[in-house]
Amino acid sequence: MIQKNEKLFLAISKIYFSELSDIESITENPDGTSSITFASGKDWSELYFSKGSGVFSQKHKSVDEGDLFTQSVELSYPGDGIETQQQLKSLFQKPLVIKMQFSNCSNPFSKIIGTLDNPCFFSEDFKNQDYSSKRDISFMRQSTYPAPFLS
Repeated sequence: MIQKNEKLFLAISKIYFSELSDIESITENPDGTSSITFASGKDWSELYFSKGSGVFSQKHKSVDEGDLFTQSVELSYPGDGIETQQQLKSLFQKPLVIKMQFSNCSNPFSKIIGTLDNPCFFSEDFKNQDYSSKRDISFMRQSTYPAPFLS
């Protein structure tokens, strides 16, 4: 029997990133979760985004070689300015691991996208309209495994 899922109406409440050089190891645990060990003095960096704009997508496709998961996190970053450009430019072309913190459920939890061998990469699209200026930011990767929960 499949039990009722208690984690309904999930929302990404926070998004963090880490450069691969800040991570010593990522361990897959027997229970299906993953653990991260950071280099001394290093930890996650929080990425500000417009509340309610975070979307996690994991598209599953079966191919001849097995399963393929296209994983992405998309969010909106409001406004523009030289500081914003400099901060976001520092993420370009860098291999990253992303942590998404989910809430709006009885047991909040986190998932990660990216490994030391198969990281995420950053992209952005700037839009300026009469009523708003924002950057649509995304982190994406393809994997043969679904995004694990973080222990």
